[in-house]
Amino acid sequence: MDVALDLYGKAKRFGTWDPSDIDLGRERFDWDALTPEHRQALLGTCASFYRGEESVADTLAPWLMAAPRLEERMFLSTQLFEEVKHTEFFARYFRTVLPEVDPGAYFAPNLQGVLVDDIAEVSSRIRRAVDQDSDSRMAALVEGVTHYHGIIEGMLAMSGYERIDETWPSAESFRGLREGFARIREDEGRHIAFGMDFLQRSCAGSPRWRETVERTFDRYVPDLIAESPDLPPAAQRYRQLLAACYRRRRRDIGLEGGEPR
Repeated sequence: MDVALDLYGKAKRFGTWDPSDIDLGRERFDWDALTPEHRQALLGTCASFYRGEESVADTLAPWLMAAPRLEERMFLSTQLFEEVKHTEFFARYFRTVLPEVDPGAYFAPNLQGVLVDDIAEVSSRIRRAVDQDSDSRMAALVEGVTHYHGIIEGMLAMSGYERIDETWPSAESFRGLREGFARIREDEGRHIAFGMDFLQRSCAGSPRWRETVERTFDRYVPDLIAESPDLPPAAQRYRQLLAACYRRRRRDIGLEGGEPR
């Protein structure tokens, strides 16, 4: 079975949830019950996810245009739809539950490069490569898939889900937010599976693309996972989760080792 085609079929069956159907009626009560410190941390997580979803929804279209196979373009069409829905969920959440909050004020500034500025640059390069030869398109696409599916979704998002699962105040709180995160995480599991299959096949086919993957990881991963005794425990834990996700992505792609070069 072609992986991209199989994931396209799963997206049709399982990716049809509607953000407007999620019940947010008790969410404000749960926010008001939080300590100031917990509220600040959860707002930071939600704001970063919101900005990230908005960023990737704005920039994904060139990946679809540059993908060499029809099956890949079919799957990426579902991913673009889903990224827009994820953005819709967070926009609705802040508008409905926390209308007085500016999510931009809680966005982690250290993520501005990898999550917003640099992914926009990669998107522009892929868009320009669409009108060039197949080798140029592939070079841009391998870098873009590594950045998007490998780092943003495969590391930042996945570690974010694990971190938030460890910090919910109770099993009954934030049912609407939990459902939104669960639906988005399920969608992004398909996205990552697509990206890792694409990179695994690309690296197996040419050492040039393996070097492109390694070079893209090397640009971001050392700073993302570097630990320091000066960091607070929560930040240390997040970096440990990022490192575990990085090792997982390397295994998915078929790369050796688990530390940045």
